[in-house]
Amino acid sequence: DLVENRQQYHSLLRQVCQDLAEWYFQDGRSVLAACCHLAVDNVQLAMGSLIRGNELELAACVGLVLGKLANQSTAYCLQLLARKYMTTPTW
Repeated sequence: DLVENRQQYHSLLRQVCQDLAEWYFQDGRSVLAACCHLAVDNVQLAMGSLIRGNELELAACVGLVLGKLANQSTAYCLQLLARKYMTTPTW
């Protein structure tokens, strides 16, 4: 019974964090959305929020700190950053 209650609590916590993160992201606050995901150890969604929110430099730093857990997202982020800075401005 205790295990079942704990699982229900954890499931509810994840859902609330997911909903709050989506609300923050839709409001243009991708960093706060990523924080919500990190609060429940959802590294992939946190990195995705930062990347989708164009917080590439921050995503790269967070990915480097998180290490193996975020390797794939960090590599993708670094590719996007490379493209961003290799493109010549068209002013």
